[in-house]
Amino acid sequence: MRHSLRPSLALVLSFLVIGVGGPGRAAKLSADDDKPAGGREIPPRFAPLEYLIGSWKGQGVSRDDPALKFRGWPETHSWAWSFADGKPAGMTLRAEGSKLLSTAALTFDDDRQIFRLKAEPTGPKKEPTVYEGTLDESGKLLTLDRVGLDADEPGERLTLRPNANSIRYTLAIERRAPRSTRYSRSIEVGLTKEGETFAAGSSATEAPKCLITGGAATLTVAYKGRTYPICCSGCRDEFLENPEKYVKKASLRASSSASDDKPAKPTPARPRRSDDPFADDVAEDKMDEPAKTHDQKPAPKDQPDSPPAKDSTVDRAASLLRVAQNLEKIGKTAAALENYREILEDYPDSPSAKTARARVKALSKP
Repeated sequence: MRHSLRPSLALVLSFLVIGVGGPGRAAKLSADDDKPAGGREIPPRFAPLEYLIGSWKGQGVSRDDPALKFRGWPETHSWAWSFADGKPAGMTLRAEGSKLLSTAALTFDDDRQIFRLKAEPTGPKKEPTVYEGTLDESGKLLTLDRVGLDADEPGERLTLRPNANSIRYTLAIERRAPRSTRYSRSIEVGLTKEGETFAAGSSATEAPKCLITGGAATLTVAYKGRTYPICCSGCRDEFLENPEKYVKKASLRASSSASDDKPAKPTPARPRRSDDPFADDVAEDKMDEPAKTHDQKPAPKDQPDSPPAKDSTVDRAASLLRVAQNLEKIGKTAAALENYREILEDYPDSPSAKTARARVKALSKP
């Protein structure tokens, strides 16, 4: 009989129900819930939404506009981590071609235990649009209702749902008539993650991990002639804010991997054709060392070592200059000045020193 459960067992079951309720549960998160998810440096409450990080391409359709019901329009999304005090604290969205929003910021209100999406709308609207809501019990469906509407205004709801393997997701807008409780689908955008296939996960090769968060890395950032794996533009900006912190972290990670007989080291920067300051921040085709061929023969033991590669101070200075220019471009003037001055101190005779000297003079003016 149902009433035959002992009190202690009933208490355990009730604890489990509360513990797995997800961000939509009524109870507040405990202290343990504030620990990084899976040992990685991401907020636990955002762990179910981590799949969003990266770039997406898709197609939108409107069920309200007959002209766009079948023809639709192309749309791209780019999700990235936002940081506070050097740690991921939320997410940002940049959309191209959207009929709804251009940019958005997704945060979590600890006091109210809800997600909050603040969006900059497209078109003539100037005031930000705010949506609030929770994840469902499965941790898959994020439902956000628009707030700040009067009772006589149409209601609006935004939903995000991934597919089974999280390489596709659907953003939908549902609307209802004033004072009605029934919502109907208005806009639907289906997107696929760039660089992924439906066979993802079948490869035995382990994907590189983001140096900042530990998530799947699809980009790289260059610093002092080396490239480091990152997952999004937010992690790129965080790296450039304090590069030495993360260079040290990469070194510690490499040492730890070496002790486990799994060598890991930053990939040497590859030359680019463009002078774009962020040209290095692109997905790498391969990050593993090329396999040896059968024709390669080991050098005789008595053969003298090959002469060391020429110490290219010019290349090092040029790499440091690119980092400084990246920092200046994103508004990190103090960090940029530090790098420019390092060029003048360590590589005063390099071609990059001339540019660095000019930038120090320009940025030091009151």
